[in-house]
Amino acid sequence: MAKNNKKVAAKAENAEPEIKAENVLMPEPSAAAPETAVTLKKPKMKPIVKNTLVSTGVLILIAVVAVLLLSLANAFFPKYVPKLDWDTVKILNDLAPTGETDIQKMLDEEYFKMATPNEETLSKFNKADNEVIAVYKGLKGDSAGTVFVETSTIASSYSKGLRTVLITAVSPEQTFIKLYIRTEGDQARADAAQINEELKGKTVVSAGDFGDGILYNGSSASYTPVGFAKAINLAFDMAREIMAGEAVNG
Repeated sequence: MAKNNKKVAAKAENAEPEIKAENVLMPEPSAAAPETAVTLKKPKMKPIVKNTLVSTGVLILIAVVAVLLLSLANAFFPKYVPKLDWDTVKILNDLAPTGETDIQKMLDEEYFKMATPNEETLSKFNKADNEVIAVYKGLKGDSAGTVFVETSTIASSYSKGLRTVLITAVSPEQTFIKLYIRTEGDQARADAAQINEELKGKTVVSAGDFGDGILYNGSSASYTPVGFAKAINLAFDMAREIMAGEAVNG
């Protein structure tokens, strides 16, 4: 039995020691790599592109404002359009009386007619600073054969775009009868009687025909003698064409 005990002891000595889990140093798990946050940067706009967009926006805004202002101007200050209405017939009859006093009757019975010069005639005489805007003809009564020419004139480059609208009556003999200053607020209207007296019977008008002291209200005025002379001579030129019967459409 002792022999058996020795064998057991020897076997126990040769046996591998038991490894307990608590004595084993397990490697610590490696720390997880930190997550990298991806941030997308907003691309920067190039200065030239930005400036172009800003400039375009400003131009669009200016265009819109300009259109609105033009619409308001047309609404409150409509462009003058010549027409043969009651007021015009009254003016024409004052310039060259027909012998009739009833304005409505003259309008209804066509004592006057609005003529339409053809484009060739208009291009022949009209300039940027001096143009015919309407022509009327006397058809009945004492003013039959009279031609009335309405013109719009700038006296000079100093007039800053101010225009004087005149109606000049030319007799069948192609002499000056009378003029009417149609421009509203024109100070020269007060001098119309004296002007008409100075020009009566003339066939060609010059600035000197207006006499000293007439219409010299400053170089920027649109109603200088030069402006009137240009307008009246244009009226004579157009009247001669109308009377020749070759300057009117229809």
